[in-house]
Amino acid sequence: MTRLTKDELILYIAENRILTGIDLSGLDLTGISLSGRVCERISLAGCKLAGADLAGASFTACKFSGAYLAGVNLSGANLAGADLAALDLSGSNMTGALLERADLRKANLKGALLDYAESNDVNLAGASLVGSSFRMASLTAADLTCADLSDANLSLADLEGAKLAGAVFCHTDCSKTSFNNTDLKSLSLAGCILVMASFEGADLRGADLAGLILTQTGFEGADLSGADLSGIDAWAARFEGAVAIDTAFAGSGLMDADFTDSRLDGANFSSAVLTGARLTRAVCRKAIFRAARLSHADLSYADLGGADFTAALLEQASLDGAARSEARWEGVDLSLIRQPDKELLMAEKWQPSPPLR
Repeated sequence: MTRLTKDELILYIAENRILTGIDLSGLDLTGISLSGRVCERISLAGCKLAGADLAGASFTACKFSGAYLAGVNLSGANLAGADLAALDLSGSNMTGALLERADLRKANLKGALLDYAESNDVNLAGASLVGSSFRMASLTAADLTCADLSDANLSLADLEGAKLAGAVFCHTDCSKTSFNNTDLKSLSLAGCILVMASFEGADLRGADLAGLILTQTGFEGADLSGADLSGIDAWAARFEGAVAIDTAFAGSGLMDADFTDSRLDGANFSSAVLTGARLTRAVCRKAIFRAARLSHADLSYADLGGADFTAALLEQASLDGAARSEARWEGVDLSLIRQPDKELLMAEKWQPSPPLR
């Protein structure tokens, strides 16, 4: 490996686009430009690279241990598989960078820009991502265990299958973010923006989403058992096929929400607004709907066994074909429910006559 001084490097860069086998360890390269260069087997260990321009550069088998990279421009850079663990990259610009399989464990990325970054399988365990931006970034299968995402922007990012155990989400912008098939057990998402986010097939058991705005957010096939969704504003949210056993929805706004084919055993919908909601074929055994507003809701063919509807409002709600054994209806005016369409019921029960022998 050839050892170069800073002045020698500047001359070398002027004449070569490909930099190979160079030892630059420990140099003060503040403000240097390696923009667009192909860097192979270069040691940048211990270098000061604050404010350097590394945009569009490609780094293969390069050493960065102990380097100072705060404020560096790495937009569009290729850092696939790079070891950047525990480095200071605060305020850096990594927009559109390729970070697949890169090691950024315990790195400082406070205020960094990583919009559009390709970060699949990146290791960000324990990293500080406070105030960083991953807008429209790909973070599928990324390891974000115990990472701090407070005040970060993850809008439109893809975190499908990411590891998030112990991660901190506080006032994080996750609007239109994909958490599909992700393990979010027992996580607190307090203060996060989750409008139109997607949690399809996610594990949200015991998670805290209380009081959040979840307008048009998707939970199809998710497991929300034991989670706290009390006081949420979830107009037109989608819970089709979800499992929400013993889940708290008390006081929530669930207008036009869709719970078709969901499991809601023991769920608490006390004082919730379910106007126009769809609970078709939902299993609601021993669910609590005390003082809930279910006007124009569709509970047709739902299993309401042992459910408590005390003082609920069901004006023009549909209970066609619903199983109501041991359900409680104290204070409910059942004369206001939508009357079943007898012709439709007959058509649904119709069976063809057996063939003549």
